Amino acid sequence: MLNIAPLVYMILLDRIVISILLSLRVLSLASFLFVACQSYAQTEKNNTKSLAIVNTEYECQDYLEFATFNEYQQCLHRTLENRDNGLSQQWGLNDKVVREKDTIYITVANRKHALAFKDEVYPFDEEHGTTYGLQHYDAEQQKLYLYRIWYESVSTVIVDMTIGYWQEFAGVQLEFSPNGQFVAGFYGRLGLPSYAIVVWQRQESQDEQYIHDYGSNILYEYVAELPSLPAAYEDKKLIWINTNKFIVEFSYHIQADSDVVWVRYAFVRDDNGDWQVTKI
Repeated sequence: MLNIAPLVYMILLDRIVISILLSLRVLSLASFLFVACQSYAQTEKNNTKSLAIVNTEYECQDYLEFATFNEYQQCLHRTLENRDNGLSQQWGLNDKVVREKDTIYITVANRKHALAFKDEVYPFDEEHGTTYGLQHYDAEQQKLYLYRIWYESVSTVIVDMTIGYWQEFAGVQLEFSPNGQFVAGFYGRLGLPSYAIVVWQRQESQDEQYIHDYGSNILYEYVAELPSLPAAYEDKKLIWINTNKFIVEFSYHIQADSDVVWVRYAFVRDDNGDWQVTKI
């Protein structure tokens, strides 16, 4: 007579291993979003264009509460629906901007169908997953900002609600020059401070798309000279002075009980169209 005990044992063992792997992956996905919200929570208080991904009391962070990945997704959809639709209503856009489960729909001018930004979250493929969320609305310029996070990167999607065009920028805390010719910001790194500067220039075309004009890691060299800065980092801002000049400003404490120290760098576009940086 066939002894099926070893076979049953192997099936049960396989199921246990799969369950553990699934649980670990769900933990990674949940932590992925939770770390994002924690990393930008303080910045959000000081800059409306900084990321406010989810509430710090993120209800889906504990994967042990969910028996399956599907249950985790349902919690994720519910949480992000409440958050994004709440912001849409707060900005007076609830008739144009709606989130339904994993997709944000945006009704814009000059388009027959709404724009759709759909999340992609996979239980065993974290690197290729992506999540969108509402970030900021500039009522004066009628521009809607969304964040997009995937793996260890963060980018910003800007939708022009007046003409219906949109573009994704590989950066965060974006600021337009006074005449709108340039956009500058920091390269987006999830959960880590970024000192890399990126600049885009507007093209004279019907949709006025921006193309990459300048990118630099030069500030990492300056920061390396200040060993206290990474541990006591507080905030950073990008401020346009005119069309050809902007300032990057860092604030931090040398010691926990010391006054705030400001470090500023000026980026100036010369006659050849090259960006030069100096400490000021």
